Amino acid sequence: MFKKPIMASILAATTKVPPYSVHSEKVLLGSMLREPGIVKDVKKIISDGDVFFRPEHGRLYDAMIKASRKRRSLNTEKLIAAAAAPGTLDDAGAAEQLRDLVDVAEDPTKALQHAKVIAEKARMRRLIDAISDTLNDAYHSPDGFDAILTRARKRLNKLVENAR
Repeated sequence: MFKKPIMASILAATTKVPPYSVHSEKVLLGSMLREPGIVKDVKKIISDGDVFFRPEHGRLYDAMIKASRKRRSLNTEKLIAAAAAPGTLDDAGAAEQLRDLVDVAEDPTKALQHAKVIAEKARMRRLIDAISDTLNDAYHSPDGFDAILTRARKRLNKLVENAR
């Protein structure tokens, strides 16, 4: 009786784009390049580049964090040098990409708000992944309800632990 609505909602969910904000990613990275003093505060919100939706943004973030660990006095030139390292950005037009990021930079307090948005979107993507894995498990596992529910609880508990 309720199979059609359930299947329709599952199909609709699988065709949606996961939550992300490329704008927030660009603003944060540009703000870090323009104002290196915020790197320490950003690190408290975003631990590593895996939370970024765009892989090149994550690589850039990781390069800047690595540069901040190596140098006591961090400045824009040092961050740009780290960002321009091979493999960090697309080789074609790396300098232009950095200029574009700096152009969208905002004041440090707003940049930290963007860091929070990025972290929240990443948590939502992880939740979607955990629920998707549970759905696949329920549809395809030969195990019974209790085993599937136990694995679902473990996935969700891991999310809760990592969110702290």
